[in-house]
Amino acid sequence: ARDRFMPTGLESLDLALHGGLPCASICEVVGPAGAGKTQFCLKACVLAMRNGGGSIFIDTESRFSAERLCEIARTSFPEQFSDPEAQQALAGRCTVYSVTSTEQLLEVL
Repeated sequence: ARDRFMPTGLESLDLALHGGLPCASICEVVGPAGAGKTQFCLKACVLAMRNGGGSIFIDTESRFSAERLCEIARTSFPEQFSDPEAQQALAGRCTVYSVTSTEQLLEVL
């Protein structure tokens, strides 16, 4: 059952989620402005893509930054993502949907 979850690296959150974020599913992250939602989601994308996988980032606030995604990858896993080509390949495996309405969100889902 553990392989159905992706650990976040945050022990208390992983415990509460029974092992981490559920794989192959949609996770909604909510919280007040400035709480770190976007950073958390970018790190989750890096974790999902670290070993060649892909991720989908549904951006409802126009906050996605490929540059920040690569920075998080580089600082979290320097042995794997110090090379700009590795960072570019990583960013290429993240599909981003920018949605500004409920109708667009439903189309993406």
